[in-house]
Amino acid sequence: MALVVKEGSVLQERYLIHSRLGTGAFGIVWRAHDQKLRRDVAIKRIIAGSSALEEGQKVSKLNHANVVHVYEVLELDGDSFLIMEYVPGVSLDQFLMSIRDEWLGETQAISIIGDCLEGLSHAHDNGVVHRDLKPGNIMFSDELETAKLMDFGLAKHKTGEPEETQSQSVFGAKSGTPSYMSPEQAMGDRLDKSTDVFSLGIVAHLLLTKRHPYIDLTGLESTFDLIKSDEFEPEPTRRINAKITHALGDVIDRMLEKRRENRFSDAREAYEAFKLATSRVRNCHACGNENDESNNFCGACGEKLLTFDDISSGLTADSDAEALTKEGFALANQYKWVDAIKKYKDAVEADSTYALAYANWGYALNHLGHHKEAIEVLTKAIEISEHFACYDYRGFAYSKLRENEKALADFDKAIEDQPNRIGFRLHRIHVLFYMERYSDAYEDVIQVLKRDPQNTKALHFKSRIEKHIGGLGL
Repeated sequence: MALVVKEGSVLQERYLIHSRLGTGAFGIVWRAHDQKLRRDVAIKRIIAGSSALEEGQKVSKLNHANVVHVYEVLELDGDSFLIMEYVPGVSLDQFLMSIRDEWLGETQAISIIGDCLEGLSHAHDNGVVHRDLKPGNIMFSDELETAKLMDFGLAKHKTGEPEETQSQSVFGAKSGTPSYMSPEQAMGDRLDKSTDVFSLGIVAHLLLTKRHPYIDLTGLESTFDLIKSDEFEPEPTRRINAKITHALGDVIDRMLEKRRENRFSDAREAYEAFKLATSRVRNCHACGNENDESNNFCGACGEKLLTFDDISSGLTADSDAEALTKEGFALANQYKWVDAIKKYKDAVEADSTYALAYANWGYALNHLGHHKEAIEVLTKAIEISEHFACYDYRGFAYSKLRENEKALADFDKAIEDQPNRIGFRLHRIHVLFYMERYSDAYEDVIQVLKRDPQNTKALHFKSRIEKHIGGLGL
């Protein structure tokens, strides 16, 4: 007799089923409560005969803020149950349908694309290929202001012409996986990491233009046929949305190259190009506000934006190491992160005790999404000199890898040294909110608003926290 799962059921004497979240092609998803660890989870019951057990075990090794975490995989009565992180939000597909008359602003679209590329980079770095990237497999949490990839490798695509039975959507392409296949996937050829890059390129183009790139406006040819066709090329992204930069348009268009050798080879390469194309701001160390790169003072709090001399004050080094680090800093200000890292490595070769070279190296690694390596480098910097910025940079890396307790410890250190740095508190607020430690997060929000009553990020968190713990007021 098949295992019955319904509201009120308890799996493994641990997971109390609350409610059904949805039903997809591969099974039913339930919201449940882990009575042992006292946290909400999502449980996906996969129909018998799928490869969910193998795939779930592979994906459970991924641990990143932009990937829905798989905690464990259960085998019960012939079916597989994926115990996953519960994300308060909806699929990106559902979110886009809810705003179809308004659509995304460029800033929000870029943020979502960046989240997806960073999560996919982590997966590719760990040898995991998604194979089914589409808006329906991306969770978007407006509450957490983040996008997370899910359902890695659960779909097994057949070759040949697929059946598309669902109706035409607002985006101009029939809904369903075939509309997001790469050409090689549609032709039944081997799949690799560049396959994911193409699929995510479709999503990125859609977010920035409100249009699927492979669409016949006459309606005579299907999206699937256009993806396979050697003759059809999509319209350049920037020709549809002239508001985006040439650099960003070039990145999206390269992701959509039909010949995989012309595409980015993997998500990491695409992410680095994306960061270079979109990083045109200077972050204020005091309040975290993003400023135009030409500004010398923060537009939000008025603090001076730090220069190399400001950061290096009090840190001595061999003259060659200092010069190389300064060159790296200049390259980083041009968002040439890879070139900057080379300079920082050369600086460390010249003087292995120069903490600033390690600190800037770790900061650059964070910008490229290499958070594990950033932690190693920043730990070395802290061993040499316990500079407050190093703790903040390392805390950020820990938070991206979901090592929240370690992240909090580092943010605490940074704040202890610089209690008036709003940016450090905002980083800690984000982690505390994610951990559902709303009261602690609220205390930090109050501290930020006392110094900057109009701080938009703090006001945003204030509103969201009050939804959870009631209107506390200031």
